[in-house]
Amino acid sequence: MRQTRRQFAIRSFALAGLGAANASPAQFPEWKTGKIAVPGGNILWRAYGGGPGSPLLMVHGGPSGADSKAWATMSALGDERRLVTWDQLDCGESDHPNDPANWRYARYVEEMEVVRSKLVPGPVHVIGASWGSTLAMEWLVTKRPANVRSVVFICPSLDSARTEASRRNAQMKLSADSKAAFDELARTGNFSNPALAAANAEFVQTFVTRNPPPGLSGSGRPNPVMMRAMSVDWRNWSRVAELSNLTQPLLLIRGEHDYITDEDITFYAAARPGSEVAVIPKAAHLAFLDNPERTIMIVRRFLNKAEQ
Repeated sequence: MRQTRRQFAIRSFALAGLGAANASPAQFPEWKTGKIAVPGGNILWRAYGGGPGSPLLMVHGGPSGADSKAWATMSALGDERRLVTWDQLDCGESDHPNDPANWRYARYVEEMEVVRSKLVPGPVHVIGASWGSTLAMEWLVTKRPANVRSVVFICPSLDSARTEASRRNAQMKLSADSKAAFDELARTGNFSNPALAAANAEFVQTFVTRNPPPGLSGSGRPNPVMMRAMSVDWRNWSRVAELSNLTQPLLLIRGEHDYITDEDITFYAAARPGSEVAVIPKAAHLAFLDNPERTIMIVRRFLNKAEQ
């Protein structure tokens, strides 16, 4: 199933809802930060916690207009292991060279490889949300990293055509005005329609994050040029066939109200027999924002089981 430029535009706009998150110091513990060089520039890393468990490498969604601050909701996992994440290049507090040459899957894979080798070189668990699951899966397939003890995908996007179909179906469940705005975007690829802002806000509230905790608010400024470039690079991408090659325990999570459907999760789980599946109640696409307590409980249990 080939995607058109207009479908790329729909994805670019919808992902604007995966904005950066500002954590309130009063609510969440302070994470250590630093910078390291990756291909294309310098990125900001964040780390928190410690303990005897293998570290957890956390890959944020987006890619444009997002950052890793939202992982602060998972800070409680830091009582057993070190948590490590980073703002991807052209995101958050990392460098913003705004160079189209950087907006390729292969370069982001190289970036993740540097982050892993410099910050968590030993045994590690990996968790990726939304686009973060895409990047993590591509890294696992192309780099075949050693000592990855388990993999967690939240709101997984492992097949571009399937993800776009689910997102488009969700858009068609919105109000008549929002549906009309997304229909026009699908026909024309034109972002100038003033109704799009309200349509996207309704989509985010319904399917992306319904009840983020106080102190976290979307503040990212997505770069539409970057999103279009990444979408072109993403065209016809799928790693479903390679799921069966993963040797690590795999956990697939979706929110109850996510636009990633039960059918999507079942499809991915069937491609990797033995996968565990969890649905987070009262949560949408970013389940760890809407219901962090349940997400933490499920992820903690899974990580500890993988280390037995």
